[in-house]
Amino acid sequence: MSEKDQREAWRNFVNTREYKKSCKEAGEEWDAYKEREREEFIFEIAPGIAAKAKAQRLRRMTEEYHAAHNPEGHLITLCIDQKQSEAEAVASQNAIVDDLRKANYQWLVCAKAVYEYWGHTDAANAENLSTNLKWNPHLHILVKATGKMSVIRQHLARKFKDKKHGIYIFDVRQLPYEEGEEYLNGYKIAEKMDGVVADKSTREKYNLADLIII
Repeated sequence: MSEKDQREAWRNFVNTREYKKSCKEAGEEWDAYKEREREEFIFEIAPGIAAKAKAQRLRRMTEEYHAAHNPEGHLITLCIDQKQSEAEAVASQNAIVDDLRKANYQWLVCAKAVYEYWGHTDAANAENLSTNLKWNPHLHILVKATGKMSVIRQHLARKFKDKKHGIYIFDVRQLPYEEGEEYLNGYKIAEKMDGVVADKSTREKYNLADLIII
């Protein structure tokens, strides 16, 4: 940040309602700030503000580009310990999403997730799928395919090592992003639709959105 930008940022800062209020509460006139405060802002606070704004702008441009020009996606599935109760599984899913938001990985582009809870006991026996629901908490995360799947796997393995939040296995596969959106929205084969209904019912029970933006 140039000295001119620093001065402009400082002028903007001291004219904010929050700064005037803080000075008034301290018994000072809002424009009678101390040189030490000015230096602290210019050399410690302002650069951080500028860096954050630049990162946000770059992230927004990346999202816009891939949303318009990149049809490919990566579908991530994270499976949670089936010994967890419903409430525990929901808490784990929320914690996983929070961790990913904080990590802010570069591959989290156009990222959205769905919480699911039910599977089938015998996937090999298609005739009985609709009558064999079982507890199987997990979540699917869809992102634009902007890099290698191996990088995603490495990040997830480090972030959720030692079965953090009950994650005992995860998978990453490539598919058209639009196909992934349909999957997250519950468009699955007929034999799995009872699970889709059960998932939605569980989400409603805990006041969870059907689709979560990361």
